[in-house]
Amino acid sequence: MENSNYLFLKVVAAHKLWLGLIRESLRQYGISLNECQLILYLNCADAIPTAAAFASRSGMARSNVSKLVDGLRKKGFLGVETSEIDRRYQKIFLLPLSQSIVEMIEENLHKMTDSLMSGFSDEERQISRTLLAKVDMNLTKFSEEGAIVNE
Repeated sequence: MENSNYLFLKVVAAHKLWLGLIRESLRQYGISLNECQLILYLNCADAIPTAAAFASRSGMARSNVSKLVDGLRKKGFLGVETSEIDRRYQKIFLLPLSQSIVEMIEENLHKMTDSLMSGFSDEERQISRTLLAKVDMNLTKFSEEGAIVNE
């Protein structure tokens, strides 16, 4: 049986590398890592643009996500639109001010990806993307089954 600790430690190492790359940039924009996650989530083409969807996807408590949305809205990075059909439904969306953050994040993601994938062939890169997509599906399923507790 494979050592699951090894994979966990490598994920933690990648997370620390990511934090090192963006920490100072986030300070310059006055946003937290969690706010950064929400911006990245909303920038994804397949994202459901609601706080509840982000809470479910990220494993964060809805009350914490509401605070993130409110903070980013006050800073001018997010807009909120209430549905006329169902007043409980609020669509959240990125405002133009957030574009510079998205560009900074993407630049740093490219640096990190290039560094992590150095020496990989095109075929190996594609296999890695396929495997990571499966890990992502499993994380979603794991979260939906209640294994990730929103506190």
